[in-house]
Amino acid sequence: QAQTQRSSSELLVERFAKIYTPLVVASATLLASVPWALDPDHAKDYFYMALTLLVVACPCALVVSTPITYVCTLSVAARHNILVKGGAHLESLGRMTTMAVDKTGTLTEGRFQLQAVEVLDPQYTRADFLQLVASVEKCAAHPMAVDLVAAARREAVCLLDDQTITRVDTLPG
Repeated sequence: QAQTQRSSSELLVERFAKIYTPLVVASATLLASVPWALDPDHAKDYFYMALTLLVVACPCALVVSTPITYVCTLSVAARHNILVKGGAHLESLGRMTTMAVDKTGTLTEGRFQLQAVEVLDPQYTRADFLQLVASVEKCAAHPMAVDLVAAARREAVCLLDDQTITRVDTLPG
C-alpha cells in the first residue's frame, strides 16, 4: 500500500521528467545528427557534445533521488519500530509544526494509564486541561477515555455538566 501512494514531491518529479527527458533526448539527437548533414568535418565534435549533454542533463538523479530518500527514511524508521505508510505520510510529517503524543503506558503495562500532561498554553492549568478532556470523554467507552476520566477524578477535578459540552462526535479509527 505504501508503494502505491505517491507523495506530492514524487508526482512533481515524475511530471517534470515526462517533459524534461524527451526534450533532452531530442536535443541530443539533433545535436548529434544535424551536423553530419551540414558540416561533416566537425560532426564528431558535435556527437561528443551530444553525449556530454546526455550525461550532464540526465534526469536519472532527479527521478531516482526522491524514492531513494523515502526508502532510506522508511528503513531507518522501521529499525526503530516506527511504521510509516509511504512518502506521502513522510512529507506530511515534514510539514508538521505541533505533535501530541499519547504516552499511556499501554505497551509497557498492557493497560492505559495517564503518564503526563503538558499544557502548552500558559493561561490553562493541568486541572483546566483535565476538566475539559474528561468532560468530553466521560460519555465515551474506549479505554483511553475511561482512564482520562479516572485520572481527573483521582485529582479531584470537577467535570463540566452535560449542558456545557454541547456537541461531541466520535470518529472511528
